[in-house]
Amino acid sequence: MKNQLLYLFLFISSICFSQKNFLKGYYIDTTGKKIECLIKDLDWSYNPEYFEIKNSLESESKSISITDAKEFSIDGVSKYVRANVEIDNSKGDPDYSIAKEPNFVSLIVFLKVLVEGKNSLYRYENDLFPRRYFFKTENKEIKQLVYKKYFESIENLTDLYVNDSFKKQLRTSVNCNNNKKVESLRYLDDDLIDYFNSVNNCQGDTSSKEISKRDKSKLFYKLALNTNFSNLSLKYKNGLNTIPFDGKNETEKKTSLTIGVEIEIELPFNNKSWSVFTEPSYTSYSGSGVMTSTYYINPNYSTGLVNDDYTINLKYNSINFPLGIKRNFIFNKLSKLYINTALTIQIANNSNISILRKNNTVLMNSSLNGTHYDFFFGIGYQYKKVIAELRQYTNTNLNPYINTDKYSFKNTSIILKYQFN
Repeated sequence: MKNQLLYLFLFISSICFSQKNFLKGYYIDTTGKKIECLIKDLDWSYNPEYFEIKNSLESESKSISITDAKEFSIDGVSKYVRANVEIDNSKGDPDYSIAKEPNFVSLIVFLKVLVEGKNSLYRYENDLFPRRYFFKTENKEIKQLVYKKYFESIENLTDLYVNDSFKKQLRTSVNCNNNKKVESLRYLDDDLIDYFNSVNNCQGDTSSKEISKRDKSKLFYKLALNTNFSNLSLKYKNGLNTIPFDGKNETEKKTSLTIGVEIEIELPFNNKSWSVFTEPSYTSYSGSGVMTSTYYINPNYSTGLVNDDYTINLKYNSINFPLGIKRNFIFNKLSKLYINTALTIQIANNSNISILRKNNTVLMNSSLNGTHYDFFFGIGYQYKKVIAELRQYTNTNLNPYINTDKYSFKNTSIILKYQFN
């Protein structure tokens, strides 16, 4: 079951990763012609150098590179304009330079439009250096807003200094009697977007508007009802009459209900396809089984072959804290499929395992209290606020400190959840 669920997890991932939406939009070619089309929305973490288009959902897609387009836009989602800009390529954490001034290089890039109006705001980001913001005023070229962290000298690589010249640039070029507000600005989307909006409004620019969606995380709370199907697989060795014996058996499979609360943070990139979560819950299992062992009474392994049955009793109670990641495949506003995986920290209390002989004398009695770990893989479907999930856990070794014995706690869960927000 565990392997089957893992294969299903990987299969669905490979299928759904390729199913990105083509949304209505346009691009402007190098001659200035506006071409209506469908554009593949990849919610780019880094500014793209090309984009894919279709003339219709049934047609073949083709790539349009930065050399073939002056601008492209996905309706209600994002807009990018091509520009030849001077951009600071100084690296960020942990490779800060010891130069205060930017190291400008000339690049042709697609800038993401954040605010469009008398005063326009743009953003550029790649994997080589930190996020940069740009601005444009009426009849002036696009310029970078300067913000750079640096070390003062090669002898001092501990204390960071900040060149926040962008504040001076805004006071000089994008201002409407709000110098005090400039001083408190951070070099972040929300602060700069709000500032440009306020200046445009103050200057009577009624056509000013935000173009691209703001990147925001979102928090969800869900009540989870877990139906667990659990048992123990035991491999036990014991010195009996100087001859060790092996036994590998299982306790009875039990069904139990537990309640948990999932807290999920939806991450603000890739169309909110990724999220992280935790789901504290409680596990309780109590069951027994029979272990049959064959061994020789005679130390010379020649005579006295004996078959004995032993009773295994397991009581396991734990509080579980999974830390996981989830990949969402959104069909529409009402429904989505997801796959997830997590590391689970299990804190066991009032838990023990015992093995009894036929005459009910104790062969072994061991506490299982402490911290144990496992992973799980899950697949789920959500419609509106109702969720169903199938989850397979890896075997939890409840006795990780002794090489000779292995107590593998196995669990599969069917989970129903309700999302409150």
